[in-house]
Amino acid sequence: MDPLHSLKQKIGTFPRVELAHLPTPLEKMENMSSRYGINLFLKRDDQTGLAFGGNKARKLEFIMADAVGQGADSVITWAGIQSNWCRQTAAAAAKLGMKSVLILFKKPPFVEHYDGNTYRAVYTVKFAGAVYVLHAFQKKSKKGIATPK
Repeated sequence: MDPLHSLKQKIGTFPRVELAHLPTPLEKMENMSSRYGINLFLKRDDQTGLAFGGNKARKLEFIMADAVGQGADSVITWAGIQSNWCRQTAAAAAKLGMKSVLILFKKPPFVEHYDGNTYRAVYTVKFAGAVYVLHAFQKKSKKGIATPK
């Protein structure tokens, strides 16, 4: 059996909710293809349609199906302040009628008020009705890993 067909069959056994506009197109990169003498294509996952697009929509179709299957009414996740993951999770939750709580981390210098980057990042999750918490990292440990305040 064709390995790709086998893989598609196996993936098809997992619960999934439709969140993204799939398949996304492949766009030929004409100039680079000509320059390097190869056919080079770009996968346009910016066109998945979920919260301004992105590749996270693909895995969220499986993760959110699991949450729905378990009867969850809310999801909680965390990432950096400008996270595509958090933005798309909030949008997926809203689309499925669920609540989302996002813990957004920001590296120093952390400001309590909204600077430009913070405002843009937070605005994109607020539109989906997400509850969010801003958390600052203050220092590095001996191993060089940022530790919470």
